[in-house]
Amino acid sequence: MYSLIEPGDHVIAEYPSYQQLYDIPKSLGATVDYWHIREDNNWNPDIEELKQLIKPNTKMICLNNANNPTGTILDRNLLQQIVELAKEVGAYVLVDEVYLPLDDPDSFVSIADLYDKGIATNSLSKTYSVPGIRLGWTASNKEVANIFRKYRDYTMICAGVFNDLLGTYVLKNRARVLARNSKIVLHNLSILKEWVAQEPKVSMIFPRAVSTSFVKLDIQPEQTEQFCIDLLKDEGVLMVPGNRFDMPSHARLGYCTDTATLQEGLKRLSLFLHNSKYAK
Repeated sequence: MYSLIEPGDHVIAEYPSYQQLYDIPKSLGATVDYWHIREDNNWNPDIEELKQLIKPNTKMICLNNANNPTGTILDRNLLQQIVELAKEVGAYVLVDEVYLPLDDPDSFVSIADLYDKGIATNSLSKTYSVPGIRLGWTASNKEVANIFRKYRDYTMICAGVFNDLLGTYVLKNRARVLARNSKIVLHNLSILKEWVAQEPKVSMIFPRAVSTSFVKLDIQPEQTEQFCIDLLKDEGVLMVPGNRFDMPSHARLGYCTDTATLQEGLKRLSLFLHNSKYAK
């Protein structure tokens, strides 16, 4: 993004999503319009809204697939419609694909396979569970790749040797790593679904086998942040308050810890919802 976006460019960013997708272009002097995801559309954005946002000078459309915080997947049909709109104005489509759905990873459609000016970014931090080495990559056409390569030479040159070694080891064992993580994600997702089904004070549009989810809480919207602070202080349960995504009454809930911790955390969350000052 640093090597493509200039002051005065127009960028459209899915919102809310990974913060860098909209704040970095702002910091580079671009005008950024938000393309909102909608709860009444299963956390998908509306293609009609994108048609209203796109301009002749739109330089880039930034997406998050799967979405952070909701875990929603943009399907092939919607991505294809986005591509057709981008082609009309020659815009890039940059998609952060760091959350790969682990129920059927081979069926996932990357933007780099749909559009010549599509740019996919990914890393080992989420799907592969190796965030500490801070190693990632992009997939794009040759022209864009060369732009990125030159920019990298002026900034970081390369990753650390040990990071490269560990990253290579992880990717050589990709099938085993994904099989392990898929088992954890699918098992814990079933526990989360069972908990939501029996907990009257919460609801959720469930993610598609990715490690982030967005729970809706039966609390007053203006209480969201304090609720999460008190929950952490009193029960040791950490969630990101939804107002930080401009989505009050929600919270980002990571469910891919070990099973015992997940079960205990959900139990404590239920008790806090029913027995704290936030209980209605």
